[in-house]
Amino acid sequence: MSRPLSRELKWVVPTPELLRELVAAPLPLRLRSSSPERTFHRDIYYDTADCALSRSGVTCRLRQGSDDRRMLTLTLPSAQERLRHDSVVTELDPADSLAGESAAARRLRGLVQPAQLEALAQLHT
Repeated sequence: MSRPLSRELKWVVPTPELLRELVAAPLPLRLRSSSPERTFHRDIYYDTADCALSRSGVTCRLRQGSDDRRMLTLTLPSAQERLRHDSVVTELDPADSLAGESAAARRLRGLVQPAQLEALAQLHT
C-alpha cells in the first residue's frame, strides 16, 4: 500500500511540567481526539554497512507488534513529501521479510540487495 506520508511534526518539550500542562490543555482549532490507546511494538531499522539507504533519504523499518503482526515499511523521498510503502509480512525471520514478495520488499530490492542489509537500530516501545 502506497500513500503520501502525513506530515509529522515534533517539538522538544523542555520540562516535565510543561508536558503535563500540554497534555491537560484542550486541543486548539476545534481539533478532536479519540481516547488514547497503548500499544507495544519492536522496530528494527535496516541499512547497508555504508548507509546507502540513509544517504538516499530512504528508511527501511520492520515492525513487530505485540499481536505478532509484522509490517515492513519503506519510506522514500519524493518531489513533494516522503512516500511510505507499508506491507504486512508473514515471514518469521526478518531476513526473509526483507527478501520476500511483499510490495515494500520488492521496492527495497530495487534499491539494494536484501543480503547487504544490517539491523542498525532496534527500538522497543
